[in-house]
This record gives sequence, C-alpha cells and structure tokens, in this order.
Amino acid sequence: MIKAEDVIRIGRLGKPHGIDGELGFHFEDDVFDRTQCPYWLVMTDGILVPFFWEFYRFRSDTTALVKFEGVDSERQARAMSNQEVFYPKSELDEEWYRTRSLRWSQLPGYRLVDADSGESLGEITAVDDSTMNVLLEVSGRQRKYVLPVAAELIEELDKENSVLRLHIPAGLLDLT
Repeated sequence: MIKAEDVIRIGRLGKPHGIDGELGFHFEDDVFDRTQCPYWLVMTDGILVPFFWEFYRFRSDTTALVKFEGVDSERQARAMSNQEVFYPKSELDEEWYRTRSLRWSQLPGYRLVDADSGESLGEITAVDDSTMNVLLEVSGRQRKYVLPVAAELIEELDKENSVLRLHIPAGLLDLT
C-alpha cells in the first residue's frame, strides 16, 4: 500500500475533455514533466491508486490535458473528476526534492518563530492564499494570530525541522 508520506501532491483532475477519456489537470507542480515516472497516483475512495498516463499536453502554465490508460470514455473520465493527484517521492531527483521551493499550502504544521526576537509564536494551522495578501493562521499557547506573510519577510525556512523564521513588522503582534 502506498502511504501519504511517500508522495507529494501535484494537483487535481478537472472535467473531462472530449469523449475519449481525456481529463483536465490543474497542476501545482510540474515535476511530472521533468522526471521519467510513467504513472501518477490518484486519490480514489481514500486510497492512492497508480494510473499510467498515455500522454499529456500543456494548455497553460497551470493546466494540462491528460489521457490515462484504461480511461477511454467521457463517463470513465467524469468518475475521476475532482480527484487529487500525487507523485511518488521515490521518482524525484533527491537534490531537486531537497532544495525545491516550499509552497504556501505546505506551511500548516510548521512552527512560526519571530526572527527578530527568537520567540516561538506557535504552529501554523492554516494559510489563506486566496488573495494577494497571504495570511498565516497561527495557534500559540496563549493566543491565536492571523499574520500577513511575504517572501521578503522570510529569514529562514528550515524544512528539516519544519520551522519558519519570519520578520514580523513592529507592533503587528499587538494588533492580532
């Protein structure tokens, strides 16, 4: 059985395209195009199931059309719509995986540390990146914070220890 810690999320399947089983694919990471793995993992009924792709073609910087083996009709493709797609970590180039940039959506679970004071503010519990101003929701021991974050405020991203050191503008913690 394939475990969640053995994969990375790369996107979500969209609607069928045409009648021959092609699907829209909204991807967050194009690792599939830089490596040689002939299959992707699709979350189906809570289980990661490998699907071998016949071909894919890009439509934009964030969408592609994909055709999986054995998915040969619009009906079969529709059954896969809106499913999350994952990629096996075992197929990743180790150096690339270790140094790849972290996406905002991967921050929940990280500990937030004020880079100026060294104070641990708590755990990042959610990220709202639906607007231009990305917000971190942080649960501390005594209070909760909602803080804006931008790449230029990040002092250090320690992936190994899941710690984000962030320069927090003066007075901001007093407002939340």
